[in-house]
Amino acid sequence: MTDYEKLTDEIDQRHKKENEGTHSFVQIRSARLRQFQDKVNHLGHNIIMKDLNNDKVFDIAYCDDCSTVLMKPESD
Repeated sequence: MTDYEKLTDEIDQRHKKENEGTHSFVQIRSARLRQFQDKVNHLGHNIIMKDLNNDKVFDIAYCDDCSTVLMKPESD
């Protein structure tokens, strides 16, 4: 294990210890954002899948007509 790997591992362990017991960050979307981002509001539009990091796996749904990233309905 190189010195760099040892240091990054030590930092990771320290961060894990500091963050124990804290809750993860939850973002709540407003009703206006939900209106633009939920797929059900874009029925009949040209929905495409965008590949963000060129790994040939489609990452996000995108409404080409509205130029809007779409979210899953369960994403509150």
